[in-house]
Amino acid sequence: MSQRNKLIYLIITIIVILFLVVVLTPRQEEKYIEEEVEGFTLKEISDLEAAPEIEVTEEPIVVAPGASLVDQEGVVLTEEGEAVNSDDVGVGSKDAPQQSEILEEEKKEQVAENSLNMEVSRETGFVPNVFRVKPGQAVTILLTVTDNQKHIFRFKDSRLRAVAVTVKAGESRAITFNAPTQIGSYEFICGDPSHSATGQMVVVNE
Repeated sequence: MSQRNKLIYLIITIIVILFLVVVLTPRQEEKYIEEEVEGFTLKEISDLEAAPEIEVTEEPIVVAPGASLVDQEGVVLTEEGEAVNSDDVGVGSKDAPQQSEILEEEKKEQVAENSLNMEVSRETGFVPNVFRVKPGQAVTILLTVTDNQKHIFRFKDSRLRAVAVTVKAGESRAITFNAPTQIGSYEFICGDPSHSATGQMVVVNE
């Protein structure tokens, strides 16, 4: 083989290797959202605030005093250690996710570290009013009322019918529950019929 042909083969080999390196090297980009959700583009979903994931331990933990426990698998539990039921029992039932006690400032700050922190008032509605979670994720929502009214956070979807938090003027409470495993958007509302605030929890893989 002539020197010229050897040089051509060497150049081609180098080009092929460089191409493979570029194609196969993982790109250091922002997390890519795999599924689209009706009403949201992929870019819009990736820009949504994500509910913090609870750091699980070998022993069940409680994120907010009085709220439900979370086990080492990220499953939200009743006091008896059974998985809570979010769709087949009434709000406040012993088998439903439990809302926390009223959280004073010091406790509120501690809970806020592992929670999606949400405020509500008649003027602003829920803030944030859209957020994202992973399928089945253990989620804690910390709700604070910023006006002088009572507000009730609850979902419209029957799969989350037992998830609800009632908070009076100036109070803060939290609730921990497992998000649905099905990808999609789940609307939440203020349960006070005189208040029309709404929002959406977007369940999506990351």
